[in-house]
Parts: sequence; C-alpha cells; structure tokens
Amino acid sequence: NGRWKIRGVNFTSYGASCVFIDKSHQKLTPLYNYLKPAALATLDAFFDLFGNADAFAYETSSPALGMLNTGFQIFRLKKELPDIFSRVKYAVHLPQYLSSFVSKNVFSDMTSIGCHTGMWDFRKKSYHPWLSKEGILELLPHIAASATGGYLGGIEIGVGLHDSSSALLPFLHMSKEPFIFLSTGTWAITFNAFEHSPLTRDDLANDVLVYMLPNGQPVKASRCLLGKVHDERSDKIISYFGMKTGFYNSAGWDETIYQRIVTDNAVSGWEHCDNGFEAYYVMMDELIRQYMIAFERVNSKKINTVYVDGGFARNPVFMTMLRRRLVDKNLVNFSIPESTAIGALIQLKGPRKLMDSAAVIPSGPE
Repeated sequence: NGRWKIRGVNFTSYGASCVFIDKSHQKLTPLYNYLKPAALATLDAFFDLFGNADAFAYETSSPALGMLNTGFQIFRLKKELPDIFSRVKYAVHLPQYLSSFVSKNVFSDMTSIGCHTGMWDFRKKSYHPWLSKEGILELLPHIAASATGGYLGGIEIGVGLHDSSSALLPFLHMSKEPFIFLSTGTWAITFNAFEHSPLTRDDLANDVLVYMLPNGQPVKASRCLLGKVHDERSDKIISYFGMKTGFYNSAGWDETIYQRIVTDNAVSGWEHCDNGFEAYYVMMDELIRQYMIAFERVNSKKINTVYVDGGFARNPVFMTMLRRRLVDKNLVNFSIPESTAIGALIQLKGPRKLMDSAAVIPSGPE
C-alpha cells in the first residue's frame, strides 16, 4: 500500500508457550496450549529436581502452574517424546518464533523468559541451574541485547515481546510518576513496576508472581480470575432474571441500588435479589472484594495513581465500586486502544544495533 512507509515491524503474543524447531527451522510439534493438562508422573519428576513445588516457586519466582511454566513444557518433551526432543535445535517462545519468520534470526527475550517460566533465577539474574543439568540451556537462543532482531528490505524487525509486558510499556512511557497498572480481561492482573522487594513464599502461594520488562527489570504482579468468573455469573443472572445479554454495559450507575443492596447489606447473595440489576450489583461487590485481596498484595502506599485498562475500564459499576474501595488512590480510567500493540512499537524505538550473536537460521519457503 503506497500510502504507508513501513519503518518497523514487531510481534507480541502470549509468551507462555514454546515452539520446538529443528536445524532447518521446521516446527517439530504442535503449539501446545498452556492449559493442556500435565501428566502427574512428569510433574513429579520435574519437581524432584527442586525437592518440591514450593522450592521451585521460590527459586524461580514462578508459581507451579504446570504447562503455564514454559520450562516444564521443554522438560515434558524431553521425558515424554525423547525422539522428537533429540531433533530440537531451538526451544523458542511464541513471540520470538513469529519474529524469526521475518528476520530469519532467532533470539530469546527477557519478557518471555521472565513470565512464570520456571527458567529464570531473579535473585542471581541468570538462568536457573536446572536447565544446564537437564541439557536444556543449549537449546535456548541467545538473549536479545536490543529490540531489533534483523532487517528485511531496510525494514527493522523486532525481536518480539510478551503481551502483558507489552501492554504495560505505553503507561511507563506516558506516566511521569509511579503508578499501579490494572489490566482487566479474563484475568485481572495488577502490576507494580515500582516495587522491587523479592517475592515471599506467602506471595507465591497466593498467585503473586513476577513479570519482566525488556531491560530485565522485574515487575511484581498479582492475578485474580475476574473476567472469567464475571462472565459465568452474569450468564446465570441473565438466565435467572430473563435479562438481555450485556444489560450491565448500558445501565450506568445507580446509587440507590448500591446504597440499599451493598452498603446496607440488605441481600446476602444475588439469587435473593428482586431483579437482575440488583443481582449484578451484589455479584460485582463480591468480585471486587475478592479482587482487593489480590490488589493489596502488590499495593504501595507511596503510589497514588492507579491506571485501569481493558474491558472493565468501560464498566461503570466496576469502576465506581472500585473507587469506593480505593479512596486513597487516584483511579484513572485511561484505556489506550491496542495498548499491547503500541507497547511492541514503543519497544522497537529503543536501541537499533543488530546483534552479531544471533543464531542465523536457514530461509524456509516464502
């Protein structure tokens, strides 16, 4: 399209999956879904390396999440499919795999390595020794030293980065003061890039983990399964009271309902409400109470600003109830359209040096 001059291309996706490729850059397995159940025998063998799951979580700042730990995905392939494992040249995270198709170079990236992979020792700032002991470290490409993975016809090709870290970058780029970032969707993930204390065992037992910025800086975060539970309970309310799908999106805020149903504790559960609107307020109050537990695990009294992004940022009931809970914070409904994609482009504006240490891979079919 002659209207546009393309200067650069970058890639972002969820990073919690590995792609296994051979020396010709051919994919050896399907892309395994990180929700795929893990065989108990393989899990037991994996945690025997650490003594137990608690030790694994503490040393790698990664709660034991089965296939959501990409290090376990590689270990699983070695134990369950050794013939395929013997042909693996690189185990590469999904964003970097996508980038490699265009740049013809393959790298590892800090944002994907640092996302609950069970591969990184955050205290020593290096790969965990278990990878070397298991013969896995040699399968991991060099860590990218900049955002650039190569060039194609003069167009800069980014290395790619994990979507959660990418979504955070526009806010770090924009904000002039420390902030807490709440990204809402299926999960409500609360990021505090300004809190650098190590995770405790109690944190790890309560779904607090560490993400990583492109420069290797850890970002403390807590997770709460907000969106999925919201949708499931909303469907029940819609069915029970005969409401229209998505009725809560256009209803706005009703202070009378809030005062009577929530503040006065007039109802002990949404099933006992008189109508769907009341039921929705009771349900949302329950969800926000649960979310506040996760929020407090990464909260800092020194930080006054909370940015809310994602689907719930456009939900007036959620936002108003959350403001009532966070009276000491400046809650900003600052939704950046396509923030994840914009973050990937912000990342590409960094250093432009093409790394000489790249593992060059053969060109495949066009």
